[in-house]
Amino acid sequence: MTAERAFTLLEILVSLSISMVLVGLAWSGFTQLRTVAQRNSAAAVQAMEAGTLYRRIEQDVSATVPGVQMRVETTALGAAYGGARALRLIAMRELASSNPGENQDVVTGFTEHPLGAVWYCWEWRPPTLQEIADAAASGRKAPGSLWHGSSSASKRSHDFLVNRFKGDGTLQSGMPGWTTFRQQAAFRRSRLRVDLDDNDLRLTEGWHDGAQNGQDRADYATKPVRVDGDRTDLMREMGVAATGVLSCSIGWIDHQGYITRATDQGVAVSDPSGTAVAHPGLAHWNGEIRIVDGLWRDGRGSGTADAHPGDPRSAPDEGDISLPSGRRQDSQQARPAIVFVSFVLYDRQSGSETPFTFSMQAALELPAQGNL
Repeated sequence: MTAERAFTLLEILVSLSISMVLVGLAWSGFTQLRTVAQRNSAAAVQAMEAGTLYRRIEQDVSATVPGVQMRVETTALGAAYGGARALRLIAMRELASSNPGENQDVVTGFTEHPLGAVWYCWEWRPPTLQEIADAAASGRKAPGSLWHGSSSASKRSHDFLVNRFKGDGTLQSGMPGWTTFRQQAAFRRSRLRVDLDDNDLRLTEGWHDGAQNGQDRADYATKPVRVDGDRTDLMREMGVAATGVLSCSIGWIDHQGYITRATDQGVAVSDPSGTAVAHPGLAHWNGEIRIVDGLWRDGRGSGTADAHPGDPRSAPDEGDISLPSGRRQDSQQARPAIVFVSFVLYDRQSGSETPFTFSMQAALELPAQGNL
């Protein structure tokens, strides 16, 4: 009778070792496939999100009012952000839709139409210090976010019958009992109009503290007349458009090839050869902001010198823009021809980073008669 041969301990250990190696290889391959699948899925989602953002930004840029200034700016945020900078693109666009009871055509005169354009803003905000710390604790990066807002035509286009009486009911000296105040967004052509809140009623002189209520002639409701300016109204309407935006830059190429770019480091300008152009340190052009004029109604590139450049009520005809080496630009040459937005989308799950850059044509057109 032949004795049956059993596996030795050594053979069993060798078999187990080989099995473990095969399982490890299979698991490694599975993990790699899963990572690739996650990255591909994240890339597809990011491409869709980027396409949506492009269409939304292009909708604003394509409807930008040519007779109104355009600006990029960087703003240092509060302590929660550690002094990091947000960057913004701000301009005015025509309204393309009609709401019941509101004519939203291009403005040709306030007596004929209500306000037909609103300010818009695209803003990138960096992560807070707390978000950075939380991400670092989990071995991830902390992305920022992209925000969008536009002022409201319905809020900014009203006539008020204003009560000019004092709080004790007596008539303010030298003032009529009632007057009409017209609230609307300001169409600023000049780059010297730096303050978007310069139509804040709190800057109006001669108003008594008790005369702060007016009757809205649109709905006859009593409302406070101490209204905010355009910037405050615009910033109040800001909302999140996208999260997971790791970095961003916004800017334009003008009709002479000069590039203006805003990043989290500030605003920089370069000439067509790529050489940096030193900013003049003015309120409308420095390391934190660049504002260019809107176009003239009659097609002029520039005007005569402004006798009162500090007065927002004076005619915005301050003339050409001086550049280094004696070069000059008129308002048409300095106006953006191409607006571009670059950003990196970050997927927290897969850790993938996908850069996107979009450019949009900014049409050079003569503004309508009422767009100044």
